[in-house]
Amino acid sequence: MQKIILILALIVLIIMILFPPFYAGKKPFSEGIHDGNMGYYPIWNPPSLEDGYIYLYECGLVKDTISNLSMPHKQAGGQTVFQGYVVGFNKVKFTFGVIILLVITSILLLIYRKKEKLQANKI
Repeated sequence: MQKIILILALIVLIIMILFPPFYAGKKPFSEGIHDGNMGYYPIWNPPSLEDGYIYLYECGLVKDTISNLSMPHKQAGGQTVFQGYVVGFNKVKFTFGVIILLVITSILLLIYRKKEKLQANKI
């Protein structure tokens, strides 16, 4: 049973690594909270800056009005709108998930070991 618990925990950890959480944010961060959790994406196809901008726009965290997001829009200085935004790996959410996985796995292993000891003492 312990092997099954450890194998299941390993499978969940591999899935967590292959599909990590991402966030989108507006730079500079000193202007206040302008970020949000975008969700889980495959590591081989992470979200683009445009995806992050669209996410923030849909959440109401971006005040810009752009009629067609599929075309790059230039601002003063030749920068695109997306250059003021960042999309990244959400380390806090990932770490929290790994800690929860470790706690649950440890509790299940402890419960199984106690049951195993009780059964050994009865014999």
